[in-house]
Amino acid sequence: MPPLNKAQLAARVDATVAGLMPKLVEAFDAYKAEGRVFHTPALYGKAERPRGGVEKARPDLTAKTGGQVSWDDAAGKAGARGLFPANFVTDVKVSHYSGPDGDGFVLEVWREFDGVTEKKSVVHGGATWKAHDWQVEVEGPDV
Repeated sequence: MPPLNKAQLAARVDATVAGLMPKLVEAFDAYKAEGRVFHTPALYGKAERPRGGVEKARPDLTAKTGGQVSWDDAAGKAGARGLFPANFVTDVKVSHYSGPDGDGFVLEVWREFDGVTEKKSVVHGGATWKAHDWQVEVEGPDV
């Protein structure tokens, strides 16, 4: 399969975000009801993530570190096995937060094209100041 062009990559990543959010909200609510924190690791390490519109095979969805839950666990809690396609063109991570406006999570998404990495943050909960549209990222994600 040939690489996606920049417009195709942008559309594919935005569609991924739109598809993920309702499922992640369901998973977050299920974990919160159990008194558990909802963090997932990034899908890829910074060096391994998809670049330039080229699809990469989906990584191990059972991986987790520390207090994180695996993407597979999150999908199971949401009743949404098959959360991700077999091939992926972006990197994603979920981070739980607690603050004066309550609990919530931030979905961070990265895309790279022509050597430029951009990041978008989508928020579920009251900390809307954490949300931002695509911005050029110099350092890359913390994984």
